[in-house]
Amino acid sequence: MRLIVLLVFLSANVYASSTDYQATFQREEIEKLFASSFPFEVEIEETWVFDDRQDRLAMLRMEMISDQIDAGKEIEYLAKYGIERISEGKYSIDLSAYPGWMTVSQLFGPMTSPNFVQQGTEALRARGFSEKDLQVLTVYLEENQFIKERQKLYLNYLKVEGPGLVRKFNSPGGAIPAFRDYKNNLQKRLRKFEKEWFRNLYRSLDQRAGRVLISYLVELSSDLTIIRENNFNESVERLFASIKDGSLVRAIEKQSKGEK
Repeated sequence: MRLIVLLVFLSANVYASSTDYQATFQREEIEKLFASSFPFEVEIEETWVFDDRQDRLAMLRMEMISDQIDAGKEIEYLAKYGIERISEGKYSIDLSAYPGWMTVSQLFGPMTSPNFVQQGTEALRARGFSEKDLQVLTVYLEENQFIKERQKLYLNYLKVEGPGLVRKFNSPGGAIPAFRDYKNNLQKRLRKFEKEWFRNLYRSLDQRAGRVLISYLVELSSDLTIIRENNFNESVERLFASIKDGSLVRAIEKQSKGEK
């Protein structure tokens, strides 16, 4: 069982003297999309997992509710889709009961842990994984180190896009648009990388082993918790200051080298 935590930023009443955050999505279009596309009865298996349309819709639904929380809006009207309000600015979704929220990244997320094979060996064997299957999985994870490859992508994004983002942030009324661009464009790049990484991992196994792996990962899934960032102003200022002075790039480079 695992807990997935998603932090979102509260933009309402931030930089109010120059920029008033407005939600990107309206309630009517959110309700329409959920009513027309949310899958209540879902069997998490290969065809569904790697259906790009389903994955895009799952990401769009998450983007919509994050946008509403960013804007300080309540989303209790979506309770029938498994969104439970825990407290102000904090919501929870039970992925095992509402798998329609599941994305490829959320499902395969546990595999990014360096200790995944070691911790899951016996459970995978009990479900039918052979020694050959474990070897194939181990080799893929060793040769395609998720965290390091993800760090490389993030570094490249900061080095290429960072200066333009800082200029936008420092322009009149540019704080919120700059943060939106930073978050949305980075997420698109990360999602593309993650989906390719997970898909290649799955394809390295034969179909039987792949099905066993998916069933195991489904059992590991539990709650998705969405928490609003209560110090948006300070957090965004620190973020863009670290992009401007290069300290964020240096920190990630040290981390990628295993330095503290």
